Amino acid sequence: MLFFQPLFSWKLVRFLLVFHAVTILWVVFRADSLEHVQMIFSQIAAGLAGAPNLSWQVLLVLVAGFAIHWAPLRLHDSVKRGFVQAPAWGQAIFVLSVLHFLRYLYTEAPQPFIYSQF
Repeated sequence: MLFFQPLFSWKLVRFLLVFHAVTILWVVFRADSLEHVQMIFSQIAAGLAGAPNLSWQVLLVLVAGFAIHWAPLRLHDSVKRGFVQAPAWGQAIFVLSVLHFLRYLYTEAPQPFIYSQF
C-alpha cells in the first residue's frame, strides 16, 4: 500500500480553482462597468453568451485548428511529406493562400491596452 495513488487529486482541484478565479477576474478587469460585469455573468449563467467577435473566418480557423490537433499522427506525417515533395511553386501557392486567408482575420481597429481604462 506504500505506492497507492489516490484517485482524487487536490492538485487538480487547486488548478481548477485558480483557473476559474483568474478567468472571472479577467471579465472584471475588461468590463466597462459593474453593470457590464453583471450582464456578462448573467448571460453566462443563462447560457446566452454570444460570440459577436467571431466572424466566420475566425470560426473556420478554430475548427481547422481543432481538427488538426486531433488528427492522427500518420496524417500529419503524410501532409508534411506531401508539402516537402511538392514543387516550389506549389509550396509558394499554398503558403501565399494561407497568408491571404489570415489577412482577413486582421482587424485595423486599435485595441486599447487593458490597464489604460482605469
